[in-house]
Amino acid sequence: MSKGLYARSALVLSVLAVTGCTSPADGDDATADALAHQQLAVENEDTLALAGEWALAVEGDQGGSVLLSVGENSGARLQTADGNTLAHWDRPLEYLDTLPDGSLFASYDSSARKPVLYGLDTEAGEIELLLEGGATDYGVEDVCLYRDHDEALYLFMLGEDYRAHQMLVTGSDGQYALRPVRELPTPPGGEYCAVDQASGTLYVSEEDATVYAYDASPETSLSRSTVDLANPWGNLGSGPRDLVSDRVELFILERGEPSVHSIRREASGHRYQGRRALAGDAAPETVTLGYANGERHLLVFDEEAGRYTRLQLPAAEAPERPERLPEVRASMQTEVVPSPGDAADDPAVWVHPGEPAQSLILGTNKRAGLHVYDLDGRERQFIGNGRVNNVDVRYGASFNGQEVDVAAATNRTTGTISLYAIERDTRELALVSEVPTDLNEIYGFCLYQPEGGPLYGFANDKDGTFDQFRLSVDGDEWSGERVRRFSVPSQPEGCVADDQWERLFVGEEAEGIHVIGANPDDGTDTEMVAPIDNEVLFADVEGLNIYRGDKRDYLVASAQDNNSFAVYEATPPFKPLGAFRIGMNPGAGIDGASETDGLFATSANLGPDFPEGMLVVQDGRKVMPQGNQNFKAVPWERIRELLLLE
Repeated sequence: MSKGLYARSALVLSVLAVTGCTSPADGDDATADALAHQQLAVENEDTLALAGEWALAVEGDQGGSVLLSVGENSGARLQTADGNTLAHWDRPLEYLDTLPDGSLFASYDSSARKPVLYGLDTEAGEIELLLEGGATDYGVEDVCLYRDHDEALYLFMLGEDYRAHQMLVTGSDGQYALRPVRELPTPPGGEYCAVDQASGTLYVSEEDATVYAYDASPETSLSRSTVDLANPWGNLGSGPRDLVSDRVELFILERGEPSVHSIRREASGHRYQGRRALAGDAAPETVTLGYANGERHLLVFDEEAGRYTRLQLPAAEAPERPERLPEVRASMQTEVVPSPGDAADDPAVWVHPGEPAQSLILGTNKRAGLHVYDLDGRERQFIGNGRVNNVDVRYGASFNGQEVDVAAATNRTTGTISLYAIERDTRELALVSEVPTDLNEIYGFCLYQPEGGPLYGFANDKDGTFDQFRLSVDGDEWSGERVRRFSVPSQPEGCVADDQWERLFVGEEAEGIHVIGANPDDGTDTEMVAPIDNEVLFADVEGLNIYRGDKRDYLVASAQDNNSFAVYEATPPFKPLGAFRIGMNPGAGIDGASETDGLFATSANLGPDFPEGMLVVQDGRKVMPQGNQNFKAVPWERIRELLLLE
C-alpha cells in the first residue's frame, strides 16, 4: 500500500474518534468557511535567500537578529539577513529545532545517521557541537526538543519505523549523552513533529491527513488525540505538512493551497484560529519559529523557489505553566518482572530482625506469583503459585519447629489467601498453605495483628465486599476462618491496618479512603475520612500503607489516574498533609513511578541508603528504557523534607 493511501486510510479512521480542534463557528458552515480564510495577523512579511532547507531567526550578540540555516548540501550556516556568513559548519544536516530561549539546537546528520545537538556563539561567530548521538538503525523524519518543568531535556526523533523515539539528554559540562526513554507509536505518514513547551505536548503531523497530540512527559500514556484534520472533516484544507509550536500557538503548513494555519491550545482543548495564505505558486516545505528582540519570526521554506518567506508575528503573552505537584526521586529500583503487560502490583517489606540491611522486598506478579528482592533490587527468589495480587507481612509464627515470620497474599488463580513462611536465617520464603474464600473476584489484601492478639487478614472483592479472616500460623498446618464481612459501595483494592490503634483503612478506588474498626466485633459500618478532592487525593485510590514515625504516623495512598501520592496524618482527624509524585532520577538511571498500584512504607533503619526507612511503590509504566514493570524505592527523608513532615 502506498504511503499516501496509508495516510488517507488513517485519516478516515481518525475521523471516527475526533476529539480535537474546535472553532468559534462550529456548527455554522458559512462562518466556518469565512474563519478558514481569515488572515492571521502579521506585522511584516519579506523573502530571504538563504542556504539550506531549514532556517531560524536567533538573537544576535548586539541585539538584532541573525539567521541559522541547515541543509544536507549547505551544512549549517550562521549568517546575517543580507547573506554575510558568520560561521559555517560543513556537515550534511537535516531538520532544525530549538528551545524557546535559543540556548540549544537540534539537527540530524544524514550521512553519519546521527542526531546532533549544538549551540551558537554569535559574538565569536562559532557553532559549537555539544552532543553527537549514536547512529540510528532507522530512518529519521524529524527531530524536536522538549524541556520539562524540572529542566530535564529530551530529544524526540520521529522514525520511519512509525515510532517517536524519546531520548533523555544526560550529563553536564560538555559531557553529554542520550539515554533511550520510550517509543511512541506514530501513524504511517507521520513525518513532522513539534513540541509545545508550556503544556508538554508533542504534536505529530501525518502528511496530508491529521495532526495528533501526545503527552510529552515520559511517565504518561502512549495514547494520542486528534487535533485537526484535512477537509472536509477538519480545517486544514488539503492536509498538514510540517509544523512548529511555541507556548502560544501551533503553526501548520498546508501545501495544496499554500498556507500557514494557526491553532491555539486552550484549557478546554485546541481552537482553530485561521490561516495565512502564501503565494499561489509556492511549494512550502518546512516551517520554523525563532525569537529575536522579543519578536516571533516564522520562516517558511519554498522548495520550488529555493527561498524563505519570513513572517514577523505580533508579540503574544505565553500562558503560565499549570501548577504541578512537587516531586521526589527514587534511589533504587528492582529488576523488572518477567511477565509483560500489567503484571507487577503490590510490594511489602520484610525487616530482618537482626540485620536490617538484609531485609527483603516482596513484590507480587498478578500474572505469575511472588518475587523476592534484596535492598539493591536484585531478585533472590520467585514462587510461582498463581496470580498473586496483594501482599503483606507480620512477625512471629512457627513452622517446621522454628520461629518464622509471615507473608500473606491474595491469589486470583485459586481464589485463596496464600500463606508463606519467611525463614529468618536463610531469608527464604516457603509456601505453607492456601486459605479458601468464597469471594467471586478476590483482589486486595492486608494483615492485622493487635498487640497480644491473633493474626487477621482482610481480603476484598471487586464488588466492594471485605472478608476478615482469623489466621492460624502456628505449627505445620496453617489455616484461616472468616469472622466478619462488610462492604464499601464500589470497587476497592488497597487496605492497611493500624495495629496500634486497631483501625483499618480501606480504599474505594473512585471515592476515597474509609476507616473502620479492625476487630471482628467492630461492626460493619465504614466512615469516609479522606474523600477524593482532586487537590491532595485523586482517583483511582490504589495502594495504602502507614509510615510509623517517632513523633507522628502517616497514612500514604497512591492515586493511579494522575501518578501521585497523598499523605495524611494517620490519626483523627486524618489531616491531609500534601501530595507528591515520584519523578525521574537521570543520574541514577531510574525513571519515575506512574500508574502505581500498591505501595509499602517502613520506618525501619535499613542501612545508610535508607536510614529513615523507605516508601516502595509499583511502577505501572517502566521507561528509560521501556520494559516490563518493576518497583521503585524512595528514601523516606526525601518525602519528609519535601512535605515538611515531622
